[in-house]
Amino acid sequence: MLKTTQLQAAFDLYKATHHIDHPVRPSVQLIVDDDEDPFGELNTQPESENEIQTFFQMPLADRNEDIILWWKRNASCLPVLSGLARIYLAIPATSTPSERVFSTAGNLISEKRTSLSCDSVQAGMALKSWRDAGLID
Repeated sequence: MLKTTQLQAAFDLYKATHHIDHPVRPSVQLIVDDDEDPFGELNTQPESENEIQTFFQMPLADRNEDIILWWKRNASCLPVLSGLARIYLAIPATSTPSERVFSTAGNLISEKRTSLSCDSVQAGMALKSWRDAGLID
């Protein structure tokens, strides 16, 4: 339930910020037989819940499948969620910033500077990052 709530919040935020206001046509049939609902009254959920429900009812993608291509193929029935997926899947997985911090700390703390206090090390690292960013000379 928590994942659904978080997904709903992200869905609503994305939809509002991107001014998406078109109906969603699910690719998964929620009503099996027209005789069960001849006037379309049973499937009256808000479109966001409908798209999210459609997503959860779809079969899982194969582990070897390219997930970006999967979202591209399903963008017509999941337009808002595919937009969210493009944002999150575009974030590169990297540890470069953390490695840079450790490298900087390693350059600051040497055998000759082992008696520096924690506050002095933090201040030195802050000054270096401010200098690198052009905030100070």
